[in-house]
Parts: sequence; structure tokens; C-alpha cells
Amino acid sequence: MYLRHWRGTRTLSRSWRPCVHSAPATLQICSLHCRALESLISWHPVESVYHKLEEAKFLLRKHKRKNYYEVLGVPSVASQLEIKKAYRERAAEWHPDKKSHLDEAARKNAEEMFKTIGEAYEVLTDPNKKELYEKGYDLEGINEQIEIKKRRTNGCCGGRPGGCH
Repeated sequence: MYLRHWRGTRTLSRSWRPCVHSAPATLQICSLHCRALESLISWHPVESVYHKLEEAKFLLRKHKRKNYYEVLGVPSVASQLEIKKAYRERAAEWHPDKKSHLDEAARKNAEEMFKTIGEAYEVLTDPNKKELYEKGYDLEGINEQIEIKKRRTNGCCGGRPGGCH
């Protein structure tokens, strides 16, 4: 990338945003854009570039995250009952005990899929986690946001009565 590609933040946002929503092969391009923004901010620390970098990193993480609706095989407008039913079916199908007759690699795959199904169920049945997932956070981001919310709610002293001493 050359400096002429980074003339303005408006041009910048157009350059990396479309790659997040296209084919998986362009994931490398998104990573390159993030690295280019990081190098740009190292020698030109401007707040707008920093915000564009954070947004690019978020969109990259959003693109890499697992689609929990596809994991469970339900539409994104599925009810809690549909999610629960799909979870039970998929968990029964991928349970590691049912895959004990397979070779080592297939068992590991079944264990990973079983864990992913559990993650999907956990996120999609908890209203707070589901809301964050819908905003684009991955599992790690969801847990970070919940932790931040807990710290804000509890305050500096863990929510003890009487405040800080």
C-alpha cells in the first residue's frame, strides 16, 4: 500500500469496508488493510485513523466469527423453543460418546463441533449475549463486553454498600 491510498478517512473507509462482506478469499485483503492502518497510525497518530483501525479490526473479527445460527441449523428469526429443539438434535448427533467408534481425528472433530454447538446454544438463549452477537461480537468480544458491564454496574468496590473507603 502506498500513502496515496490513504488520502482521507472517507476514502479509507470505502477501501476496506467492502472486503468484509465479500468472498472468504478477500479475508487476506482485510488483514492487509488492518496492518496498513496499524503502520499508518504508528507514524501518523490521528484519532480518526485510530477509530478506523478499531472499526476495521471489529469488522474483521465479525467476519471471522462462527455463525451460530448455521451451527444449529435455524434461521436468525428462530424462537427460543426452536433454538432449544435444534440444540438438542445437533447435540445428540455430535455427542462424542456416539462417535467413539471413529478414528482419533474424527473424534476430535466431533468434540469440537459439540463444544461449538454448546457455545451457540449458550449465546443464542441468553438475551444479553444474543444482543451482543447480533451487533457483531464474537464469543470473546461478548465475554469482554459482559465483563465491562459488570465492572460498570459494580463500581470500584464491587457494589458494596456504603461505597469506597
